[in-house]
Amino acid sequence: HPSGIVETSNYNSYGYLASISAGGATRYTVTTMNVRQQVTAATFGASLLGDFGFDDYGYPTHSKAQASGVYKQDYRYSFNTVTGNLNSRQNYLRSKSESFTYDNLDRLKTVTGPQNLTMDYAANGNILTKSDVGTNTFEYNHPTIPYALTDLETASGLVPEYLQLATYTSFEQVSTIEEGDYYATFTYNSDDQRAKMLVTDLGSPILTRWYAGSRYIKETAGAVTKEYTWIGGDAYSAPAVAVKQGANTIWYYLLRDYLGNITHVVNTLNTVTAEYSYDAWGRRRDKDDWSYSLNSEPELLAGRSFTSHEYLPWFELVNMNGRLYDPVVGRFLSADPFVQAPDLTQSFNRYSYCFNNPLVYVDPDGEIAWFVPIIIGAAIFGT
Repeated sequence: HPSGIVETSNYNSYGYLASISAGGATRYTVTTMNVRQQVTAATFGASLLGDFGFDDYGYPTHSKAQASGVYKQDYRYSFNTVTGNLNSRQNYLRSKSESFTYDNLDRLKTVTGPQNLTMDYAANGNILTKSDVGTNTFEYNHPTIPYALTDLETASGLVPEYLQLATYTSFEQVSTIEEGDYYATFTYNSDDQRAKMLVTDLGSPILTRWYAGSRYIKETAGAVTKEYTWIGGDAYSAPAVAVKQGANTIWYYLLRDYLGNITHVVNTLNTVTAEYSYDAWGRRRDKDDWSYSLNSEPELLAGRSFTSHEYLPWFELVNMNGRLYDPVVGRFLSADPFVQAPDLTQSFNRYSYCFNNPLVYVDPDGEIAWFVPIIIGAAIFGT
């Protein structure tokens, strides 16, 4: 790795991942797999035991992790195996749960839990109302782009009143974002992959991030420089990360839910150092009561948030690589360059997020939505 860390992957006689070593220690060990090659048990480091459950159809039933009998993570899921939709999910350790309903096009309709939520849609997939944003209708008044959100009146302070401007490169990647005093510039390499992000406040740099491939990030904020090396995968799948600051390197283990969200960061002493929670559309929320507390959320690891994409807090957007996503309104800021499924009417709304079903699909590159059960064994648990 660019950080100097040497990583070794070991495989069993069948060609499946058995363990990952880095920094002079074993960081991840696969203990058992089911007949679908989904990892059902694994060890993070020396003694943090992961337990991943799946039903007979391959849908996830739980994500748990414990050390010496003390649970760090206990998430439980219930899927409708006929429609593939998520019925409910529970954070057992926090005594919090929520249930979900869908319309006849499998679009998320209601959320019932600590924060109730209701959505209404147009036939073309445009969100008309979203109760956490406000009771007023979303408006789509662009003369030639009927799917682009143009007007929205929200609860006070929910969406900043500053004008937000974004520009794009010739290859349809974000180039700059400006809002209030903040300005972000993005630089790309010859493969059109993000290589650098610079964020300034009134012209003074407040954060610089450099990206080398998908598994290394270097960032400078003020006088502090850190290097992040993802071990065993990239930011979306790695079970561990090394954080180097000066001469010191600290190792952390990453516990995820079935969507790939990092829910817990655990150090080598099996102490939870950070815990995160997201609503159905990816809004950050309080880990204890699931309330929305603007600007009071804990610091993110390497800026990673919903489905492990990079969050841009200065603009309250998620950078999903190909496009920018707004988790408050549940919409992309620009159109998908692909019509992914021409036989699916909702696919023609190229501003919608994951066919308006954010609990079943993820979008790794901002362009193609993936059905979670297809990738959950390989992508989320690092096999």
